[in-house]
This record gives sequence, C-alpha cells and structure tokens, in this order.
Amino acid sequence: MSEPTPDVDELVEDVGLVPGGPAPLDEVPLPEDLLAEPAGDDVAPGDGGGMPSVEDILNDLERVTAERDEFLALAQSKQAELENMRKRMMKQQADEVARRSAGIVQSLLPVLDAFDYGIA
Repeated sequence: MSEPTPDVDELVEDVGLVPGGPAPLDEVPLPEDLLAEPAGDDVAPGDGGGMPSVEDILNDLERVTAERDEFLALAQSKQAELENMRKRMMKQQADEVARRSAGIVQSLLPVLDAFDYGIA
C-alpha cells in the first residue's frame, strides 16, 4: 500500500515557505560564484571597470566575422555538393529507366514478330 498524501500545510512547513508569499529578495541566499566578479576574457588586465576596450571589441568582431565567412563558405560548398548529388541521382534514375525500358522492348520483339507472321 502507498503512504497517505501529506497535507499542503505540512509541505509548506517542510519547504520553509511562508503562506503569505515568497521571501523577499534580500533574504534569498545566493551562491558564492554568482556574487564573485566575473573573470573572463572580456576584462582587460589592469582595467577595474570590466568594460572591454574598443580594440578588444574590434578584435572580437574581426574574429567573429572570419568565423562567419568560414561557415558561410562551408554551407555554400555543402549546398553545391547536395545539388550536384541530386542532379547525379536524377540522371542515374533516368538512365536506369531507359535501360530497363530497352530490355523490355528487346524481350517483346520476338512476340511482336510472331504476331506479324501470324497476321501475314
């Protein structure tokens, strides 16, 4: 058998919620890593403000632009490969249909000749 379902008041007490609403933001504990200063590549050494310099932004822009161009070229080449594959498949299918049609006609020629001899 299963245990009885706990009462809502018991759940509220277990979690520590106040029935009147959520706790104020200044009482919500934050993890230490969210309170620490971000230490990333965006902050220039010796720069206390945390704002990247114009040179850093330009370097990032050039890097991102080069990546974009690289991905665009890759996408265009893959698109061309796909289009070429489609054309090749269509040609192969057309060739296969023509080859099979020729085989059917060749197998029917003796039957057609027999009909011609029968009518004549």
